[in-house]
Amino acid sequence: LYDEMVHLPFFLHLPGQQGGGACSALCATVDIAPTLLDLYGCDAAALGETDGQSLLPAVRDGRPGHGTVLFGVHGMYTCCTDGAAVLMKALLLTEEQAARTGLLPLPDAELEARSWDDYTADCAARRATAAVDFTATRSGFTARTEQAEPGLVLFSVPYDDGFSAAVNGETAEIWPVDNGLMAVEVPAGAADIVFTYRTPGLRLSAGITLGAWAVYAVYLICLAVGRHPRKATERPAKYKKEETE
Repeated sequence: LYDEMVHLPFFLHLPGQQGGGACSALCATVDIAPTLLDLYGCDAAALGETDGQSLLPAVRDGRPGHGTVLFGVHGMYTCCTDGAAVLMKALLLTEEQAARTGLLPLPDAELEARSWDDYTADCAARRATAAVDFTATRSGFTARTEQAEPGLVLFSVPYDDGFSAAVNGETAEIWPVDNGLMAVEVPAGAADIVFTYRTPGLRLSAGITLGAWAVYAVYLICLAVGRHPRKATERPAKYKKEETE
């Protein structure tokens, strides 16, 4: 996922604070309420059970924040981050896509597994199925996978109709997953994946533009010919005869 989605800055103004500063402590929106309570000298226990913690020790004393933070979108994917790397715990598919792949919904117990051991185990599982090589190109990107079994490979690249994909040189269907990302099916073993992007409608618009320029050029030529001064022509002979007499 992109930094613009998960590495958002949090601006905090403390009453009486002189000057400014920055800290790299990992925090989340659940920390706002405990921070406000701590700021006004209230007991955070009033919040009941919460994963949030006050940010004042991190801001004032430089203490570390959370080790990991779990986040996501209601009814969609669940992610985990340690402030540097982001792990997507579950892949969001439509019912039709799930039926095609044979994948089953992630159990609630696994979704709620948030310990550090669970996080590292998930990282190892994702790493085992990740692309072994990824290269950005001028027209898209390429990747190489080495899967033990056939399955879907997710790319955290926004889905767009302008993309086309090929796996081992053969055209492959691009699956829109996670409400905006892309995935392709790959076979077991080594697979070379190529994504190519072409702006939708570019050829048509280029043809229309060239045609318009051609029409405009013809118009300019006709306009130039129309403005050219005509040469004086001789009058009919009968008028000449009258003038001679």
